[in-house]
Amino acid sequence: MSSSNSSRPPTSAGNRPPDGLSGDLLVEENVSLLLDVDGTRVMIFGIIDLVHVRPNRVEVIDYKTDHGRHAKAEYRKQLSVYYHVLRELYPDREIPASIFYTADGVRKEIDSRERVDLTTLVKTVSGLESAPIAR
Repeated sequence: MSSSNSSRPPTSAGNRPPDGLSGDLLVEENVSLLLDVDGTRVMIFGIIDLVHVRPNRVEVIDYKTDHGRHAKAEYRKQLSVYYHVLRELYPDREIPASIFYTADGVRKEIDSRERVDLTTLVKTVSGLESAPIAR
């Protein structure tokens, strides 16, 4: 993973968090997750707004500007993809995922879906399966 330019809060020299916490900030990271859907390889792509890498934990933070939080279920799917990508890269670290709502400054931790749920979602969206995903 490498850092890229962004409108997000800047990092200090060496990608160190400006608040002095240990670890690195990775901004707008392009990621992909490979899933096997009934023998078909499916790649899901995304951009993680902020990854805070620390010795024992890797935090995923996604920024949202909406006020009503009407798309929370969609956000959970999105952050679940990010979680599973980072789980593969950092298998020995805790990986909390959260949404930071910029309108009111609230940060809300999100429970990630299981990888099998993401596979089921791909089947549902592609029309391969019509059963809903268990919540």
